[in-house]
Amino acid sequence: MDALFLKNIQSLNLELSGLNKIMVDIEKTIDENISTFGELQNHIETQRQSIKEENTLKNYPSGAQGSVFFHNVMSNKFDLFDINHLNKITRFFTYIEKLEDQYASLYSKATTIYHKNPYDQSISDLYSVYAKILDSYHLLFLLIVEVDGDQLLYHQVFNKLEDSGIFLTLNEKILLDTMAEISGKLTEIIKSVKTQISVSNETNRLLLQSIDALNRLTSDINYLSSDISSIGYNVSDMQSEIWGLSQVKTS
Repeated sequence: MDALFLKNIQSLNLELSGLNKIMVDIEKTIDENISTFGELQNHIETQRQSIKEENTLKNYPSGAQGSVFFHNVMSNKFDLFDINHLNKITRFFTYIEKLEDQYASLYSKATTIYHKNPYDQSISDLYSVYAKILDSYHLLFLLIVEVDGDQLLYHQVFNKLEDSGIFLTLNEKILLDTMAEISGKLTEIIKSVKTQISVSNETNRLLLQSIDALNRLTSDINYLSSDISSIGYNVSDMQSEIWGLSQVKTS
């Protein structure tokens, strides 16, 4: 009876051990499937975003050459512009041309990478630069059209561009950067000076405490002078020695 019971226990242990192994294998398979499902989900989402960006990029031109068109239009009105205004608007042209070059570079990169990585920074940068180009074209168009038309609108547009800093020369831009750098250094200098003032104030406080202590010591010496006169010691000599030692300590 005991042998049969023991045999049944052993058999049950073997069966449980087998079931445990099966459970471990099942859990491992589930984990692998979850990981595979997550990767598949990410892949599907990437493909969905890639298709979205592809459809969006189809609406964008491969290049922007509006500056050439506006240059030809403006050439017929050069004599209508104040020379100072004309020089500044020329800088606006340069700004637009740089945006156009930047756009061409971004378009080339974005249209080759969107299917692999639709979240690449070049794609969002492309959309941003394109919006800037459209705004610049619109403002430049108003300047050209209204130079001999609505003078109030012309000057409003011109002043807004001037306030934005677009008309600044390279040296002026460098000067602004330098001034910002100098301003930062001045802030550091002011902080340093404040620290030195704080240290100086503390030093003055300690010095006043030392002088006060020496004055009290002198008072004590004068008070004791009558007691030491009987031994023939000159009080003024004692004060001289005390002050002399004090000067050595404080020098």
